[in-house]
Amino acid sequence: MCGLFLLEVNIVEDEEQRFIITKIEQQKRHKHRYNVYVDGDYAFAVHEDIVVKYRLLKDATFSKSFIDDVIYEEEKHDAFRAALRYIGRAMHSKKEVANKLASKGYEEDIITGVLNRLIEQRFIDDHEYATTLARQRMRMNKKGPLWIKRELTQKGISKDEIKSALDQFDESDQLEQALALATKRWDLDKGDELVKLRKVMNLLQRRGYTMEVTQKVISKLKNTDDLFLEE
Repeated sequence: MCGLFLLEVNIVEDEEQRFIITKIEQQKRHKHRYNVYVDGDYAFAVHEDIVVKYRLLKDATFSKSFIDDVIYEEEKHDAFRAALRYIGRAMHSKKEVANKLASKGYEEDIITGVLNRLIEQRFIDDHEYATTLARQRMRMNKKGPLWIKRELTQKGISKDEIKSALDQFDESDQLEQALALATKRWDLDKGDELVKLRKVMNLLQRRGYTMEVTQKVISKLKNTDDLFLEE
């Protein structure tokens, strides 16, 4: 349990015992949440959707198992909303969402249920995420395939999805981005050509370009003084 609820009523394990909702009170700061009082004491708080789903009405009676069901459903509801807020700010992988929910204290079965629901409703899609992130890293950040592969692996993307994401780029795409990056660095540096070439090589390797692409870029830099990229 994530610590979202404070069950203060004296509920024993006797399933035959019945409890009475004595008051349902809307929270002042969070208008969509309600405090539920059982037998005169505060018991727990739930979202209005849970109030409607379980027909939590004043003077209604229920068992301990019913309370457990309500609180568990509220936990799932709250975790799902937390996940939506997280992915609403930016795209995230399944693993990232799971880690975020775990950091908030949700239990594994709650997280699994939320992830399945998010996938079913297409709120998270590792294939689309990997493809989009790879394209962004290559086009906008001038990152090479080795960098992209490492980042996607850290985000929990499968090997097949990583391969699919990287397959959208052929060697000419990589060479174009690497050459643009190298040319910018080459023009900024002054001095000995050998030193400049070494700096460019180190830069491309740090950015995750393969040795083959790096060598082709170095060859172009050595053989021409007027580099340009074809549109």
